[in-house]
Amino acid sequence: MKKRQLIFVPEVNPRSFVLLFEKGPTGGSWSVRDYSNSNAVSVRYARELCLSLREVRARAMQTGLMFDAPVVATTDLDYWHKCVTGYNRRYLQQTLPPPKSLPEPIKFKAQTEKAHCYPVLALDRLMVHSKWLKRQDREWILGNGQSEDWVTWDAFALLSSACGSEWWPRLLLLAAESNSNLVVPNEWLEIPEVRLWQTIPSPRAYEAASRARMRCSGNREWMLRSENSAPVEGKSEIDVIFQNSQLLVFAEAKLGSDVSLRTTYDPSRNQIVRNIDCLLDNSKGSTPLFLMLVRDAADGRAYTQLVSRYRQDPTALVRELPHHDAEMLTSVARNLAIIRWSDLLAEYIAIDTNDDEETSAVKEELRRRVQSEPK
Repeated sequence: MKKRQLIFVPEVNPRSFVLLFEKGPTGGSWSVRDYSNSNAVSVRYARELCLSLREVRARAMQTGLMFDAPVVATTDLDYWHKCVTGYNRRYLQQTLPPPKSLPEPIKFKAQTEKAHCYPVLALDRLMVHSKWLKRQDREWILGNGQSEDWVTWDAFALLSSACGSEWWPRLLLLAAESNSNLVVPNEWLEIPEVRLWQTIPSPRAYEAASRARMRCSGNREWMLRSENSAPVEGKSEIDVIFQNSQLLVFAEAKLGSDVSLRTTYDPSRNQIVRNIDCLLDNSKGSTPLFLMLVRDAADGRAYTQLVSRYRQDPTALVRELPHHDAEMLTSVARNLAIIRWSDLLAEYIAIDTNDDEETSAVKEELRRRVQSEPK
């Protein structure tokens, strides 16, 4: 039995074909995906429908409208919308001629996956995230083979679905292995909430200090900008936030890129300092911790050098963030850690015989992306 079929079942959608997508070998996990709206997909899972998989197929056979579906990434919304629209016009609106740009249904078998459109786990959840609303970010995730955002999303979607709560102790263990001075209290083991790509306003204390510095800089552009009421520094997008009752962790995710070493109006403010500034501004009684999630921790990386520098000399971080408590900054500096994606995901990206097509494709792509580049 085919795992992907384009079907018309009025009880599922009376106006459009849908994609019947079966996961795994047992027939117990399946969904129907409605691509009739442009740039969107509506996913309904087995538990949400009143019909069994056998009943769905039987009713599709009764209508006579059931076709093998092409092997194209389910994330390629434009392709599937055009495909479904063509089927709808051909079979459900027969007074309208089918668009000439669409091949006959029988030829869809020969279609191959569109280049540079990568599989995504939990796509329905991603589509309601603010990240998805930004076209550039959406296209970067779906179409760029070096996107750390794709790795970040799929890594944590995989970890949460494949291993429940086991990933968190492993992450803390890897942090401790990266930094021998890091002590992990039992309270930290409480499984945290995970939030991706949250935007945090620039801390008010930094804004005030930055304006004062700019006014005294002698740089006319900066002096004029300091009088502008708009924030001197834009919001920071924190790649990953872990939070439980005891701990607040900000993590910066990198793949091929390095951290930025300056901002528009502050040439000495690197990305690690900026994130730690936001972390401390939001910790509110929780123990703050900052991590890097990276493909490699080579000595030539700026983030490797900065983490090493701040751990060995916490006063360097204290000097860069004078508006925060020195003792707290010292603690954060000593607890800095770098975790490699390959170490975090090592046990979870092996292909399993029970994996569905999408999960297998994601695991294979994750393995490719998180491998360290040859030196």
